[in-house]
Amino acid sequence: MLVRRAIPPSWLSLAIGFAVLLVFAYPGYMSSDSAIQLTEARTHVHSDVHPAAMSAIWRLVELVIAGPLGMLVLQVSLFLIGTYGILRRHFEDRSAALAAAVILVFPPMLGTMAVVWKDCQMAGFLLVGLALIGDPRRSRRWIGIAALGLAVAMRHNGPAASLPILVLGYLSPPGRRWWKHLAITVALWLATTGAALAVNRALTDTHEYPWHYSIGPGDIVGVLRHAGPYADAELIQILDGTPLVPREDIQLRAHRIYNPTMWWWTVNGDNRLFDWPTTESHRTAMVRAWKTLVLDNPGAYLSHRLRVFRVLLGIPDRWRDAPVSRPVWRTHMNQMQVPDPGPHAALQTAIGDALDWIADHTPINRPYIYFLLAFVFLPIARRQRDVLALLSSGIVYQLTFLPLSPSSEFRYTHWMITCVLISIVILVKRRIAVPDRATHAEAA
Repeated sequence: MLVRRAIPPSWLSLAIGFAVLLVFAYPGYMSSDSAIQLTEARTHVHSDVHPAAMSAIWRLVELVIAGPLGMLVLQVSLFLIGTYGILRRHFEDRSAALAAAVILVFPPMLGTMAVVWKDCQMAGFLLVGLALIGDPRRSRRWIGIAALGLAVAMRHNGPAASLPILVLGYLSPPGRRWWKHLAITVALWLATTGAALAVNRALTDTHEYPWHYSIGPGDIVGVLRHAGPYADAELIQILDGTPLVPREDIQLRAHRIYNPTMWWWTVNGDNRLFDWPTTESHRTAMVRAWKTLVLDNPGAYLSHRLRVFRVLLGIPDRWRDAPVSRPVWRTHMNQMQVPDPGPHAALQTAIGDALDWIADHTPINRPYIYFLLAFVFLPIARRQRDVLALLSSGIVYQLTFLPLSPSSEFRYTHWMITCVLISIVILVKRRIAVPDRATHAEAA
């Protein structure tokens, strides 16, 4: 009784959701990407492989909590606060908090939010930004704009997610004409995007040119897999200057190593097509070869990129027995990118096993379902600006992976799934329940 009086029910619901995730994830799962960013945070040397802003934030967080736990707390807190803030426009406080907690522990969310990733950091800042830019108070709207700027700084394709949120979610003064609203919000988007890019550029110390060893060679192999026959002499000329490994049966090698789920084998392993491009001449030649092959074979390039996108969305494909790539990440890793060999806590193992079973035996981890639902709900949400902003953001962001996805990692669909889940909760509430708060479309 004393606890219930001391802690508001809404806070209690959020705390329970936070606790469930923390029990499963403590002290925070990491991948190689996470370990690289932790290393950069501690050495103060940032590369362009990942946006440097996250490593800079991690450096500050480590002043309070060392290791992955601090960043885990940050991303989960942002996620819960942002989701709760959005839902409060449609629910009473207790219901909004309960719905936010349920969304957090929903299996596709729980399996991703347990990992310290830039995708999760971006999602948290985007949700806080959307919750605040729709607030009548100008000071909160400016904080929301700053949060969106931080979200953009977390991922290279973050601007695609923030544009619909600013245009559709920003609360303009009553009576402002639509074209003025559009001009102001686009200007705000350009300003936040420019600031985020400038910050990442200023923080970057070393350039590793990730496109040239991932998407670039992956696309070249993909085009050769789907294009008509090329003679070795012709390919040697096109690929001249690149770190090409075989000199014979080049297209046959591309056929053998082609895998739409991952670029890695194009530059690694005994059957690789290329060595890693390490010089400026290698990189220049890789760009030239990519342009030549793509422009000469646009249909093959499109077939390759559609296949990568199809696998990313989890649509069954003959290339994979399991159509979803790693929806549950359960690896503790240190700064040296070495997995923790120690056993997980029994409860962590039990939760992880349950999430794995759900991913393998139910359809709720199939991203294509949420992608389709986003389009279905768009016309239904046309009068609710925050829902429309979420759905549009999720769709636009996901579509950027059509040309840009280097692999089929489940986390690349995390923001899109987040948008759809929150939208479903709001739209279902609107359809079947009597509003317990003022539920209305936001003013233009």
